Amino acid sequence: MKRFEKLLVLSLLIMALVLLVACNRGGETTDPVDEDPPEVEDIVQPEDDDDEVEEEDGGLAAYMEEHLGEIDPDHPLYNLLQLQARFPSVAGRNNTNEPIDGGHLRMGVGNDSPFVGIFNQVFLAAGMDDNFYAPVRGGSIFSQTPIRTMGQAGIATWTYDRDSRTITITQVEDVYWHDGHPLTLGDLVFAHEVIASPGFSAAGGIRWNTDQQNIVGAMEFHNGEADYISGLVLSEDERTLTIEFIDFHPALMYFGFWTEPYPRHIWEDIPIEEHSDHAMTRETPIGWGPFMVERIVPGEAVYLVANENFWLGRPYIDSMSIHIVATDIAPMAMLEGEFDIMGWRTQWFEYAPEPTNFMYIADASNSFTILTFNLGYFDPETSSIISWDPEEARMGDVRLRRAIGYAYNGLELSNTLFHGLRVPASSIIPPGHPGFLDPTLGGFADHNPERAMELLDEAGFLMGDDGWRTDPDGNEFIIRYAVGAGGTDAEIMANHFQQNLADVGLQVELMWMDFDAELLPNVLLGGYPRDNFDVTSFMWGAGANPNPNTFSGPNSNMNIPGFMNERMETVLAGFGSDQAWDSDWLIALYHEFQQLYYYYAPGIPQQWMISMIAVNNRVINLENPMYTPLREDGLRTSGGIHRVRLTAEHAYRQ
Repeated sequence: MKRFEKLLVLSLLIMALVLLVACNRGGETTDPVDEDPPEVEDIVQPEDDDDEVEEEDGGLAAYMEEHLGEIDPDHPLYNLLQLQARFPSVAGRNNTNEPIDGGHLRMGVGNDSPFVGIFNQVFLAAGMDDNFYAPVRGGSIFSQTPIRTMGQAGIATWTYDRDSRTITITQVEDVYWHDGHPLTLGDLVFAHEVIASPGFSAAGGIRWNTDQQNIVGAMEFHNGEADYISGLVLSEDERTLTIEFIDFHPALMYFGFWTEPYPRHIWEDIPIEEHSDHAMTRETPIGWGPFMVERIVPGEAVYLVANENFWLGRPYIDSMSIHIVATDIAPMAMLEGEFDIMGWRTQWFEYAPEPTNFMYIADASNSFTILTFNLGYFDPETSSIISWDPEEARMGDVRLRRAIGYAYNGLELSNTLFHGLRVPASSIIPPGHPGFLDPTLGGFADHNPERAMELLDEAGFLMGDDGWRTDPDGNEFIIRYAVGAGGTDAEIMANHFQQNLADVGLQVELMWMDFDAELLPNVLLGGYPRDNFDVTSFMWGAGANPNPNTFSGPNSNMNIPGFMNERMETVLAGFGSDQAWDSDWLIALYHEFQQLYYYYAPGIPQQWMISMIAVNNRVINLENPMYTPLREDGLRTSGGIHRVRLTAEHAYRQ
């Protein structure tokens, strides 16, 4: 058995053991108090990528044996697992009532701004939009295994060949778009062609990144040097597709390339700059998922009906509607039975700690909050990150960034606003990828204002007579913090950060922006230097692919801080090497990356969390998370949404 294949098998064991790996912190942790960067070891410099990786025992198994043990209660993961254990992951298991036929389900989405309404699988950018579009789109052609790799229970199966650096995909199910047109792997090829098109980023697309550039011929197509992507070889019947990659690494198995089709028959003759605002995106979008769009109330609600021809069988319920709900009334609306399902913000828990008409289901989230600094930008012309000279960038001094990390008090915020349902994050790699999480890294999880003060003094940000620090030249220094406006909670979080920094003498100016309309386009879609803010924070979803090149790479527009240097680039290049198939080597490389990210601090991981969903007692078979790639669990569930049933005509009230 190949060592990476052993890694996959053993990772199943990890998940079954509830993430016990990477948790033992009984010994010393590598959370250095000095500011010398960690040594880059030979691990990131393979001797010869062409050499066959040595097959031997060890790898993750040896790593587990060394580190498995009782979880140290001081580690953030300990509390996260305790939180998850408080709640079930599936709703209605104890509901013995007979389900009714059909019915209508109402879902509420708490938000104080309207949704953008880009219901288009390739151009979708705002996570809020996916709350409304997910039951429609259909998602990946592959299922997802319990360890987040691509499975074999979707509408297509796959095989890989390391020697030829290819993955061959075979469509095994007959599937139709909502308009009745057959879906084929030609639609997947079309998705890749759109993403690689020269005008994609300018048209608002955010997916032309390292993953896509890794396909042979994609860059030539992007540069206008070729009329097709040579690494995509489609059979005549469009049921078999072979993809050739430049770098062939294990992360490809973690959905490390685009796997969602885009209907060629609709979009092929429409100019790419019109896709985002077209009626087929904003008014009458289609997909191949369990529900179809009936009508859209722009910014407010989407009404859906069951897809009679859904490939896994017609959904049990007849229809569903999804509504924006103001955050100040969302908890009461759920208590009064206005909605059957609502994504539950942990800060709402105090309003219904023990509800009688609904229950909570929860899952350890692979999303986390992160503070990012403005250190550069993505240049769509060169498809690369342009980092500013550290001596010229306002946030360029690593000591300033690290001081802010130490000054932030995530534990206090978790215990107050989030009622202990979040934990401070110790790493940029979240607990959803436990085999790659560095168990020795404390990161900025521990609040340390004394160390923050030392670093600021050392960097020349000295305290003035007025109690505020100046820049090293003695000028007034105010950090401009771009905040996504979102009601009382956003204000509390922003004020908390402002006060944390004030405690160490740093002034913070809060710049309120509509996240979806202003902040998201500015951060992700601008493609130009940003000079109107210094820091921002947002929720980051790590997804199935743990390869950090996706969110930190030198050619990724998802590298939000715009940070890159030679040392980091060397480490990141290792993830694309043949040596990465050696699990021992790969684990060490992940640890190396986390250490460097902690040292350079282009972003400060703030909080890990559990995702919570409030579910009315009449709902059964709903899983958390609701919308994931098709699960490979023997039941072929699609997040449970097409299997949801109701046991009463109307939602129960408190």
